[in-house]
Amino acid sequence: PALYRRMDVVLALYRNVRGFYFSPLKLYEAMAMARPAIGTALGQIPEALLHGRAGLLVPPDDPDAVERAVRRLRAEPALAAALGRAAREAVRDRTWEANAARVEELVRGAPARRAPCSSASTRCCAGSTPRRRSASSASSPPT
Repeated sequence: PALYRRMDVVLALYRNVRGFYFSPLKLYEAMAMARPAIGTALGQIPEALLHGRAGLLVPPDDPDAVERAVRRLRAEPALAAALGRAAREAVRDRTWEANAARVEELVRGAPARRAPCSSASTRCCAGSTPRRRSASSASSPPT
């Protein structure tokens, strides 16, 4: 956090490389510290920066655009501060706890993939574990 506080602007710049995945974690950290950010319009960066409302977007592989964006934020401190505030608000729900809650919600709402196995054999239903049969149903044939 101390290093982010010392930054006037944070750069999240990536080259346009096919199939390259990058994590926005460092960008989210900077945004949580209310730092204005400039990011490449690639991958999930536009979404993270709310398509320009929480940071400036530049085309990939365009150093002149990066220079213009940096100069703009340095020349317009009110804009830089507003983008920093918007960035902080944008990542308020980007916590590990919130992520876990979203995953849990998805899992709880997910439909069952297949019915439980009713076979008494040890290998049934494409390898699933067989359901135990009660003593009263043990003498009757499986359905």
